[in-house]
Amino acid sequence: MTCICTERLAGHKNYLFQRLLAEKLPYSSFRFDFRGNGESTGQPGYANMAEDTEDLHTIARYFEKEGYEIWAIVGHSRGSVAGLKYATTCEKPLAHFVNVSGRYQMNDNQIYKNRPEIGEALDRQGFFDWKVRQRDRYVTVKVTRKEVEKFITWDNSHVARMPKSTCVLTCHGINDQIVPVYNAAMFANAISNHTLRLIPDADHNFIGKYEVIVQVILDYFATHEKNAFEKGEC
Repeated sequence: MTCICTERLAGHKNYLFQRLLAEKLPYSSFRFDFRGNGESTGQPGYANMAEDTEDLHTIARYFEKEGYEIWAIVGHSRGSVAGLKYATTCEKPLAHFVNVSGRYQMNDNQIYKNRPEIGEALDRQGFFDWKVRQRDRYVTVKVTRKEVEKFITWDNSHVARMPKSTCVLTCHGINDQIVPVYNAAMFANAISNHTLRLIPDADHNFIGKYEVIVQVILDYFATHEKNAFEKGEC
Protein backbone atom coordinates (compact mmCIF):
# COMPACT_ATOMS: atom_id res chain seq x y z
CA MET A 1 0.00 0.00 0.00
CA THR A 2 1.19 3.50 -0.79
CA CYS A 3 0.16 6.86 0.64
CA ILE A 4 0.76 10.00 -1.46
CA CYS A 5 1.21 13.32 0.39
CA THR A 6 0.51 16.67 -1.27
CA GLU A 7 1.18 20.22 -0.10
CA ARG A 8 -0.33 23.68 -0.05
CA LEU A 9 -0.01 26.61 -2.44
CA ALA A 10 3.68 27.54 -2.81
CA GLY A 11 4.61 24.73 -0.43
CA HIS A 12 7.02 21.85 -0.96
CA LYS A 13 7.25 18.16 -0.10
CA ASN A 14 9.10 18.68 3.21
CA TYR A 15 6.86 21.54 4.31
CA LEU A 16 5.22 21.63 7.73
CA PHE A 17 4.15 18.20 9.12
CA GLN A 18 4.59 16.17 5.92
CA ARG A 19 8.04 14.77 6.63
CA LEU A 20 7.09 13.77 10.19
CA LEU A 21 3.96 12.05 8.89
CA ALA A 22 5.94 10.13 6.28
CA GLU A 23 8.41 8.97 8.95
CA LYS A 24 5.63 7.65 11.18
CA LEU A 25 3.35 6.03 8.60
CA PRO A 26 3.55 2.22 8.89
CA TYR A 27 3.58 1.74 5.11
CA SER A 28 5.34 3.21 2.10
CA SER A 29 4.67 6.82 1.21
CA PHE A 30 5.65 9.30 -1.47
CA ARG A 31 5.93 13.07 -1.14
CA PHE A 32 6.36 15.25 -4.20
CA ASP A 33 6.36 18.85 -5.37
CA PHE A 34 3.69 20.02 -7.80
CA ARG A 35 5.02 21.44 -11.07
CA GLY A 36 6.85 24.72 -10.63
CA ASN A 37 7.25 24.22 -6.87
CA GLY A 38 10.12 22.94 -4.76
CA GLU A 39 12.34 20.58 -6.76
CA SER A 40 9.90 20.09 -9.66
CA THR A 41 10.39 21.84 -12.97
CA GLY A 42 7.64 23.69 -14.81
CA GLN A 43 5.76 26.92 -14.40
CA PRO A 44 4.09 27.65 -11.06
CA GLY A 45 0.54 28.94 -11.18
CA TYR A 46 -1.60 30.59 -8.54
CA ALA A 47 -4.70 28.76 -9.81
CA ASN A 48 -3.07 25.54 -11.04
CA MET A 49 -5.58 23.20 -9.38
CA ALA A 50 -6.32 21.39 -12.65
CA GLU A 51 -2.61 21.04 -13.39
CA ASP A 52 -1.97 19.79 -9.85
CA THR A 53 -4.66 17.16 -10.39
CA GLU A 54 -2.96 16.09 -13.62
CA ASP A 55 0.30 15.71 -11.69
CA LEU A 56 -1.45 13.42 -9.20
CA HIS A 57 -2.90 11.26 -11.98
CA THR A 58 0.56 10.99 -13.58
CA ILE A 59 2.22 9.96 -10.32
CA ALA A 60 -0.53 7.47 -9.46
CA ARG A 61 -0.30 5.85 -12.89
CA TYR A 62 3.46 5.46 -12.47
CA PHE A 63 3.19 3.73 -9.10
CA GLU A 64 0.31 1.53 -10.23
CA LYS A 65 2.38 0.46 -13.23
CA GLU A 66 5.14 -0.48 -10.77
CA GLY A 67 2.69 -2.70 -8.89
CA TYR A 68 1.73 -0.42 -6.01
CA GLU A 69 -1.81 0.16 -4.79
CA ILE A 70 -2.62 3.81 -4.09
CA TRP A 71 -4.36 3.31 -0.77
CA ALA A 72 -4.57 6.88 0.52
CA ILE A 73 -3.78 10.50 -0.29
CA VAL A 74 -3.08 13.12 2.37
CA GLY A 75 -3.52 16.68 1.15
CA HIS A 76 -2.95 20.00 2.89
CA SER A 77 -4.64 23.26 1.83
CA ARG A 78 -4.50 23.56 -1.98
CA GLY A 79 -3.00 20.09 -2.09
CA SER A 80 -6.34 18.92 -0.70
CA VAL A 81 -8.24 20.75 -3.43
CA ALA A 82 -6.30 18.89 -6.13
CA GLY A 83 -6.34 15.63 -4.20
CA LEU A 84 -10.10 15.69 -3.77
CA LYS A 85 -10.51 16.28 -7.50
CA TYR A 86 -8.27 13.28 -8.12
CA ALA A 87 -10.31 11.19 -5.68
CA THR A 88 -13.53 11.86 -7.60
CA THR A 89 -11.98 11.25 -11.03
CA CYS A 90 -9.53 8.35 -10.57
CA GLU A 91 -10.40 5.05 -12.22
CA LYS A 92 -9.97 2.94 -9.07
CA PRO A 93 -11.48 4.55 -5.95
CA LEU A 94 -9.12 5.37 -3.11
CA ALA A 95 -9.62 3.65 0.22
CA HIS A 96 -8.91 6.91 2.07
CA PHE A 97 -8.46 10.61 1.51
CA VAL A 98 -7.23 12.91 4.29
CA ASN A 99 -8.18 16.54 3.80
CA VAL A 100 -6.14 18.86 6.03
CA SER A 101 -7.10 22.55 6.07
CA GLY A 102 -8.84 22.23 2.71
CA ARG A 103 -10.84 25.09 1.22
CA TYR A 104 -14.36 24.33 -0.03
CA GLN A 105 -15.65 27.85 -0.67
CA MET A 106 -13.14 29.41 -3.05
CA ASN A 107 -14.93 32.73 -3.56
CA ASP A 108 -15.17 33.87 0.06
CA ASN A 109 -12.79 36.84 -0.47
CA GLN A 110 -10.62 35.51 2.35
CA ILE A 111 -7.48 36.36 0.40
CA TYR A 112 -8.44 40.04 0.40
CA LYS A 113 -9.36 39.96 4.08
CA ASN A 114 -6.04 38.40 5.09
CA ARG A 115 -3.88 40.35 2.67
CA PRO A 116 -5.54 43.64 1.66
CA GLU A 117 -2.35 44.66 -0.16
CA ILE A 118 -3.20 42.06 -2.83
CA GLY A 119 -6.46 43.80 -3.71
CA GLU A 120 -4.68 47.16 -3.68
CA ALA A 121 -1.98 45.87 -6.06
CA LEU A 122 -4.58 44.38 -8.42
CA ASP A 123 -6.49 47.66 -8.51
CA ARG A 124 -3.33 49.71 -8.99
CA GLN A 125 -1.37 47.65 -11.51
CA GLY A 126 -3.46 44.61 -12.46
CA PHE A 127 -1.23 42.05 -10.72
CA PHE A 128 0.47 41.22 -7.44
CA ASP A 129 3.82 39.56 -6.75
CA TRP A 130 3.76 36.01 -5.41
CA LYS A 131 6.87 34.30 -4.05
CA VAL A 132 7.33 30.61 -4.86
CA ARG A 133 10.11 28.32 -3.66
CA GLN A 134 11.88 26.60 -6.55
CA ARG A 135 14.69 24.26 -5.58
CA ASP A 136 17.11 26.29 -3.40
CA ARG A 137 15.67 29.77 -3.95
CA TYR A 138 12.50 31.82 -4.08
CA VAL A 139 11.23 33.30 -7.35
CA THR A 140 8.64 36.02 -7.86
CA VAL A 141 5.65 35.31 -10.09
CA LYS A 142 3.23 37.99 -11.28
CA VAL A 143 -0.36 36.94 -10.53
CA THR A 144 -2.97 38.72 -12.63
CA ARG A 145 -6.62 39.37 -11.85
CA LYS A 146 -7.47 36.67 -14.42
CA GLU A 147 -5.52 34.12 -12.34
CA VAL A 148 -7.32 35.21 -9.18
CA GLU A 149 -10.66 34.84 -10.97
CA LYS A 150 -9.64 31.35 -12.09
CA PHE A 151 -8.84 30.50 -8.46
CA ILE A 152 -12.07 31.79 -6.93
CA THR A 153 -14.30 30.19 -9.60
CA TRP A 154 -12.90 26.67 -9.04
CA ASP A 155 -15.87 24.46 -8.18
CA ASN A 156 -15.53 21.94 -5.35
CA SER A 157 -19.12 20.66 -5.50
CA HIS A 158 -17.79 17.53 -7.25
CA VAL A 159 -16.91 16.13 -3.80
CA ALA A 160 -20.57 15.16 -3.46
CA ARG A 161 -19.79 12.49 -6.07
CA MET A 162 -17.04 10.96 -3.94
CA PRO A 163 -17.27 7.14 -4.21
CA LYS A 164 -18.95 5.73 -1.12
CA SER A 165 -16.07 3.29 -0.77
CA THR A 166 -13.65 6.19 -0.22
CA CYS A 167 -13.42 7.18 3.45
CA VAL A 168 -12.66 10.88 3.84
CA LEU A 169 -11.13 12.42 6.97
CA THR A 170 -11.19 16.22 7.25
CA CYS A 171 -8.85 17.78 9.83
CA HIS A 172 -9.07 21.50 10.48
CA GLY A 173 -7.56 23.86 13.02
CA ILE A 174 -10.19 25.83 14.92
CA ASN A 175 -7.94 28.92 14.82
CA ASP A 176 -7.38 28.76 11.05
CA GLN A 177 -7.46 32.35 9.75
CA ILE A 178 -6.48 31.47 6.16
CA VAL A 179 -9.19 28.89 5.44
CA PRO A 180 -11.97 29.45 8.01
CA VAL A 181 -13.18 26.38 9.85
CA TYR A 182 -16.65 26.53 8.27
CA ASN A 183 -15.04 25.03 5.15
CA ALA A 184 -14.56 21.79 7.11
CA ALA A 185 -18.28 21.69 7.88
CA MET A 186 -19.06 22.20 4.19
CA PHE A 187 -16.98 19.15 3.28
CA ALA A 188 -18.65 17.15 6.06
CA ASN A 189 -22.09 18.05 4.71
CA ALA A 190 -21.20 17.27 1.09
CA ILE A 191 -19.37 13.93 1.45
CA SER A 192 -21.38 10.91 2.59
CA ASN A 193 -18.54 8.74 3.97
CA HIS A 194 -16.86 11.41 6.07
CA THR A 195 -15.16 11.90 9.44
CA LEU A 196 -14.50 15.39 10.85
CA ARG A 197 -11.77 16.24 13.36
CA LEU A 198 -11.42 19.82 14.62
CA ILE A 199 -8.11 20.55 16.34
CA PRO A 200 -8.26 23.07 19.24
CA ASP A 201 -5.77 25.97 19.21
CA ALA A 202 -4.43 24.93 15.78
CA ASP A 203 -3.89 27.34 12.89
CA HIS A 204 -3.88 26.69 9.13
CA ASN A 205 -0.38 25.22 9.12
CA PHE A 206 -0.60 23.48 12.52
CA ILE A 207 2.41 25.41 13.79
CA GLY A 208 3.41 23.90 17.13
CA LYS A 209 0.88 21.11 16.55
CA TYR A 210 2.72 18.82 14.12
CA GLU A 211 2.71 15.89 16.54
CA VAL A 212 -1.00 16.42 17.17
CA ILE A 213 -2.12 16.45 13.53
CA VAL A 214 0.15 13.52 12.65
CA GLN A 215 -1.25 11.47 15.54
CA VAL A 216 -4.84 12.25 14.48
CA ILE A 217 -4.07 10.90 11.00
CA LEU A 218 -2.24 7.82 12.32
CA ASP A 219 -5.07 7.02 14.75
CA TYR A 220 -7.62 7.37 11.95
CA PHE A 221 -5.76 4.91 9.72
CA ALA A 222 -5.22 2.48 12.62
CA THR A 223 -8.91 2.53 13.55
CA HIS A 224 -10.01 1.84 9.99
CA GLU A 225 -7.50 -0.99 9.58
CA LYS A 226 -8.68 -2.55 12.86
CA ASN A 227 -12.32 -2.31 11.78
CA ALA A 228 -11.51 -3.82 8.39
CA PHE A 229 -9.61 -6.69 10.04
CA GLU A 230 -12.50 -7.44 12.40
CA LYS A 231 -14.87 -7.53 9.44
CA GLY A 232 -12.52 -9.84 7.54
CA GLU A 233 -11.86 -7.25 4.83
CA CYS A 234 -8.06 -7.37 5.04
